[in-house]
Amino acid sequence: MQDGPDPLVFTSGHWLHRDAQQRDARTLDFDFNALCKKVVELCPGSRQVETFEKAESGFNRVFLFLMDNGTGIVARIPFRIAGPAGLTTNSEVATMAYMRKHTNIPVPEVLDWSDSNTNVIGVEYIIMKYVPGVQLRVKWSEMTPLQHRRCVSSLSKMMKSMSALSFSGYGSIYFADAAIDHTLKIPLGEFCLGPVTSKDYWNCIPWEPRYYENQKQKQGPWRSLDQYLDGLLDQGLSRIPSSNKAPKIEPLYCGTVQEHHRLLDISKAVLKTLGDSPLLQAIATPTLLHPDLYQRNIFVSEDDPTIITSIIDWQSTCVEPAFVVAIDTPDLVNRNSVPESIRAITDQDDTAEDPEEDPKAIEERKRPKQMNVPTLSKARNADQNLLRPLRYCGTSWRDGAAATRQELIELSKKWTEIGLPGACPYQPSAKELEEHTLGYDQFEMKQGLKDLLIEMHDTNGEGWIHSDDWQAAKEAHREIYEWWVNDAEQSEEPGISGEPINKCGHSISRMRGLSPSTVESLINRVRAEKLICNIKSQNLAFSRCPSRERKTYFNIACIQK
Repeated sequence: MQDGPDPLVFTSGHWLHRDAQQRDARTLDFDFNALCKKVVELCPGSRQVETFEKAESGFNRVFLFLMDNGTGIVARIPFRIAGPAGLTTNSEVATMAYMRKHTNIPVPEVLDWSDSNTNVIGVEYIIMKYVPGVQLRVKWSEMTPLQHRRCVSSLSKMMKSMSALSFSGYGSIYFADAAIDHTLKIPLGEFCLGPVTSKDYWNCIPWEPRYYENQKQKQGPWRSLDQYLDGLLDQGLSRIPSSNKAPKIEPLYCGTVQEHHRLLDISKAVLKTLGDSPLLQAIATPTLLHPDLYQRNIFVSEDDPTIITSIIDWQSTCVEPAFVVAIDTPDLVNRNSVPESIRAITDQDDTAEDPEEDPKAIEERKRPKQMNVPTLSKARNADQNLLRPLRYCGTSWRDGAAATRQELIELSKKWTEIGLPGACPYQPSAKELEEHTLGYDQFEMKQGLKDLLIEMHDTNGEGWIHSDDWQAAKEAHREIYEWWVNDAEQSEEPGISGEPINKCGHSISRMRGLSPSTVESLINRVRAEKLICNIKSQNLAFSRCPSRERKTYFNIACIQK
């Protein structure tokens, strides 16, 4: 069967940066007809696939098959950039099985799966029953404030049940008989903890190579906080190339190979002290939580959207320290994600009381709309300076030496105040601080430009644009780029160059030595030219980015359940 979109090629969008590489990384080679045959075998009473829909995220291709008996079946195939081959699929299926066994959280029912590309289909896959309900993001704006609270309360109870699970280490969940070195497994009954499947720890992103010849691979599992922190540092070291492979010319904020090794050596000493500190240990409880708990991954009842019918997309779920898990907040409890009109209604309803309303309903409606998960709350309420050296030590080569150094500087200032013993291992000299200021100004400038371009294009950090908007986006991006380069070339300020480079996920001009005020002035001038309004009027890719932050799924109402 082949009546529909091309099942092998990425067709949902393009990237403003590395478009060919990004699309190639999401091209699959498998036997689609064999997949259709497998789906028919798994659907009793069905003789053939009637129609199919294709949806794509940054890390998976999903097919929704409508069978000739009205049944819906979902097949999910990971891209090779999603994580380590074999382990990513095995762990996702095992995690859903673990959640089904140890919690009451509704998860998709798996009909068949394979963690190998040697099967008849030729690729790893997970085939599941179509989940009942509709995505929460479809219903959220239609719901009343009271319904919002009840829905959040239901999700909060599920999060509590997840966070209450006990683990003796950090890593991803697998079946006990998974093909993993037995010396690495941490027993978990019918399951075990094994290596993390996060792509951050593996050499699966072509444009972010790892150099394991310089650093031994350490992807977990980790039996202690010290081991976990060592793994984070090893992740950072594996990204640093040898001097002869490093780019010859880089912006000042990037730093040299030697600088990165020195900063990570310092970070290792800092993390050793933090790992031994009761302050960090108190918020490092091994915690399991869905890594992408957003409205697109939460399905609710069509008739009563306060009832959660399923939580999907468990890929890359792993047991991590509570201070890592606590970083993300579901968008349904993020006030900034709620439209202004809805907020106004919510605020109005919070103060108004219906004399006929049940007193218990009034009390529930007035209760703060938040996720009250003790383990996470404790981590969020801790002094965040403790976590500063963790922010960039695993990605220092990608994000720049200036960013890593800034976090160390800020921690050193607060070291005694937050109760850490002795003196901070990092004591920068006056000269180092002076040189750092220039590099960090460049780093902030880069971030400002990147944020501006993301805002202009309604895109994500990699510059993804929906296919429908691609041509308009390219023209708008070229207009911005040419305006910027022309302004840089005509500027009389020392240190401004119009030489283009590919950085920040976008093509921007290289700036050397600009002050933050100059960058802010240039950004304001772009906005003054009303480019943002012009671009947004072209209806560019709003809320359709296939990143870990914005993964897509779909719901076809015509399926009979």
